Amino acid sequence: MLKRWKACGAVGVVLMAAFGTPARAQPVDQGKAAFTLRYVASPKMTRTKIKLAQVFAGPGRFTLERGAARCKGPIGNAVVNSHYCFDAGDANSREPWVPQGVSHVSDANDAGVWHGRKPVVLSWYHRKGEEDADAVQLTFVDQNLEYRHVRLVVPKRNGKDYGQVAGVHTGGVLWYGRYLYVPETNRGLRVFDTTEIYRGKGADGYVMPEVGRWQTRRVSDSDDYCRGENPDPRFSYVGVDRASRPHRILVGEYCGNRDDDTRNGRVVAYPARGGKPVTRRGQAVPGTVLTLPGQNVQGVAYDGDSWYLNQTGRGRTGPSFLHRAKEDRGTGALRDDKVVEAPTGAEDLSLERDRGVLWSVTEFDDVGRTLYTMPKP
Repeated sequence: MLKRWKACGAVGVVLMAAFGTPARAQPVDQGKAAFTLRYVASPKMTRTKIKLAQVFAGPGRFTLERGAARCKGPIGNAVVNSHYCFDAGDANSREPWVPQGVSHVSDANDAGVWHGRKPVVLSWYHRKGEEDADAVQLTFVDQNLEYRHVRLVVPKRNGKDYGQVAGVHTGGVLWYGRYLYVPETNRGLRVFDTTEIYRGKGADGYVMPEVGRWQTRRVSDSDDYCRGENPDPRFSYVGVDRASRPHRILVGEYCGNRDDDTRNGRVVAYPARGGKPVTRRGQAVPGTVLTLPGQNVQGVAYDGDSWYLNQTGRGRTGPSFLHRAKEDRGTGALRDDKVVEAPTGAEDLSLERDRGVLWSVTEFDDVGRTLYTMPKP
């Protein structure tokens, strides 16, 4: 995840990964208010739909290569179960597409299977200049290692046309029920529907239009995010807790090491059911707000007992770190229980529940882009 903020020094990152920075608990009620969301529906497309199964079976396919040396560079000393290399175009990013999010079908339903398949979905943003994203795509990876890209778009009111999703970093993605959730850093969650897929125009191939947005009351454009007693909320990555009843949609903040006043960030949990947040008076209110054990966290998963967090390390020189943490109910903070090395440039996290492994993806094309699985520490 490319950031404007300065990177931590090597010693500082290692100490932070091993022990965590001192957690400063947020005012819980104010945290809940800041992360409260309302749903806004998007215009509907009126063109002829195609099914997700047609995307899997259709043209535009690429193939992952399992275990190849050409994308092993990010792994370093990390213990992984397996790693997969992208097609050369995606690996080398001839166009500046950058992978960020990952969600296994195990997030989508209790069976962890979709029409006999066990696919994984990834999110990418198209980098325009240093930071700005001018387009977003998802990648559906089949269990036979074939994959296809689907462009995310915003429908026009006429129901026929659409525009690109712009200004969205896609730091994570969640497949929950039939819906796909993509975080919008300063506003909330964009919502897409796996039953709403269309053939695109020109080079777009397949497109999936936004069906709605879960939004905060105002755009968080202040420089005071990750600072102060009740910072403006950040929606950096997203996951799900299927072990709880009701389920919980998990949203976390990436707070980089900007200065000595930077906080660790928070992870919030929205009660959810049937693929959607549970609402109260038309609002989605988090039931839990927890302080993270360190900065630079950009992925979260939960198995009913422990929290798992991906934390960026020293950028391209790596490594990253995978944390196992427990909730301290007295302070409203997550405390590190164990920390292990993760591949360089590790991004979002997703738990494949039946195998007990964590999926993630690395972002740096010059180090080697890798989709991989790790055992839970």
